Amino acid sequence: MRYVFLGLALVLVACNPGDRTVEKLDCPSVKNIETVLNPGDPKIIIIGEIHGMEEPPKLAAAMVCHSLNAGYKTTLALEIDDREGAHQVFVESQGFEKDVEDYFRDETWTTPFVDGRSSQAMFDLIDYGRSISKQTDLSFTWFRTIDYSLMPEGDRSARNQNLEEQMASAILKSVEKNQAEKTIVLVGNLHARTDKAQRGDVSYDYMAKHLVGHGLMTFDTIHAGGTSWNCRGYSITDCKEYKSGGYYKTGHSLIESDEFEILLNGDERLQNIRGHYSPDVFHGAIHLGKVSASSPANPDGRQELKEDE
Repeated sequence: MRYVFLGLALVLVACNPGDRTVEKLDCPSVKNIETVLNPGDPKIIIIGEIHGMEEPPKLAAAMVCHSLNAGYKTTLALEIDDREGAHQVFVESQGFEKDVEDYFRDETWTTPFVDGRSSQAMFDLIDYGRSISKQTDLSFTWFRTIDYSLMPEGDRSARNQNLEEQMASAILKSVEKNQAEKTIVLVGNLHARTDKAQRGDVSYDYMAKHLVGHGLMTFDTIHAGGTSWNCRGYSITDCKEYKSGGYYKTGHSLIESDEFEILLNGDERLQNIRGHYSPDVFHGAIHLGKVSASSPANPDGRQELKEDE
């Protein structure tokens, strides 16, 4: 059995007689995708998400799809720890049932605390990337693979600063290693900001700030409301489906749209948007439509954890 990312397919398109068959991908619509698929910059395109929704991983897959169809060497960069190498092994596999079973033994898929980075939608994105990487110029990087020995002891500001710097460095190294013309980054939308975190006496620069000057465009994701699967506390019972409020006021023109759409700063529809979006720290926002929770992948393989542990 093979696991298939629904809604995206590989299509073979014949060229002129005598030419080789070239592979084209059937990509979902992303309105205004041409704004980020110019030759040259942006080289790094960040999608800032709320973890635990179906739509951001689907958006990342669609943008990868369009990037490859446009002829760019593309890297998919995910906020995942691959220190054991299981993720890279899986994307290099054939994706058969045994490959998935082995993959699901990794801690990513067995931890009882799930914030969306181990959701079914995230697995589908990885599996989609795996399936098309055999015939396209797609590579991967897992930029949450942190060397904690490099992090300073004690000082929370310094530790967080080091974390953000290591993630940014991993993305830049992957651009160089893969000779990527476009790197599509899916990350929590705080890391996607180009400013500084300031919470009490803790202060540090977010990941995206370290990528400014390297061909960066970073986007928040905005939506019309729905649900998400998050951990909003320190107990496993706090990891569940929650309502997510929309970003728009009643009557906003985007409320009824379910099409992915890239909106650059200056678009009048981005005025008075609620949430984390700000034109000072993002280059724009990407509309997702209504959103829905994506529950954990591999639910039967999760480790048991007592409430007092």
